[in-house]
Amino acid sequence: GVAMQTVVVAMIMAAMTGIIGGEIVLLGLIALPQMLRLGYDKKLAIGTICAGGSLGTMIPPSVVLIVYGIPHCDTVKAARQWLTERGIAHEFHDLRKEHHLDVRTLEHWLERIGRQRLVNRSSATWRTLESSQREQVERGNPVPVILANPTLIKRPVLVGDGILHVGFSAADYERLFPNA
Repeated sequence: GVAMQTVVVAMIMAAMTGIIGGEIVLLGLIALPQMLRLGYDKKLAIGTICAGGSLGTMIPPSVVLIVYGIPHCDTVKAARQWLTERGIAHEFHDLRKEHHLDVRTLEHWLERIGRQRLVNRSSATWRTLESSQREQVERGNPVPVILANPTLIKRPVLVGDGILHVGFSAADYERLFPNA
C-alpha cells in the first residue's frame, strides 16, 4: 500500500540526491498525513519514511560518507555539524579505535594525499614523538608510527565515493557538496 510506495519514493529521492534530510521532510509533509489518515500506526509511518531514505543511500549515485576523527575535536565537530545541517548522511569513525583504521586504508590515504597533508605536525602527539619516530614518518615508512599514534592524522578525514578530503572548512565542503 501507501507504506511500500513511500519506501520506493524515499529510496529514489535519497539515491538521486544523496541527502536523506530533504527526502524525510518532503515525505513527512506529503506521505505521513496520508498514512495516518489511512490508519497506519504513527511510529510505523515515521519509521517507513526514515528507513526508505536510509536504504536510498545504498543505491548509486548516492554517496555514503565516512568522517574519520576523534569525537571531541572541535574541527571534527564543526565538519559533522555542517554535514548534519545539510542532511548529508555520514558515519563517524573514531580514529583511536583499532577496527576503524587499518594498514590498507592508511596506505591508500598516504598514496592519494601524501604524508605532508595527512600528518599533523603541529599536534601534541607529534611533539611527544621521539626523533627517530618523526624521522620514520618524514622519510621512512610512516604507517607503523601513525597506526600507533592515530591522532597524528589531520582531522577530519572525509571518505566517500571518489572523495578523500583532509581537514574542514565550510568553503571546501561547499565545493565538495555543491547541491547541499
